[in-house]
Amino acid sequence: MSNTIKTGGSEYNDITQHEIHALKTELNLADAHTHQSQSKSQQKSIVENLPRLWSESERAKQVEMEDRFLITFFRVLNQEDALKGRWQII
Repeated sequence: MSNTIKTGGSEYNDITQHEIHALKTELNLADAHTHQSQSKSQQKSIVENLPRLWSESERAKQVEMEDRFLITFFRVLNQEDALKGRWQII
């Protein structure tokens, strides 16, 4: 049994090697991070909010931050029904 990962005609010794290769490509789905440019106004708003976000993250428990993320995520998608019973699955 081989431990080699084969994708798209290439072989990798491990998933890290696959990700390193993908980071060099134009379209990369291997690392699960979005890579997009922000406009000047978006960037300015993010940077201006960093001190507040930092302070909030120091005070909050991880579970609280995860809940806030889930609530915001599904509200933005207009899928608040997905929030019903969420603690039953987690």
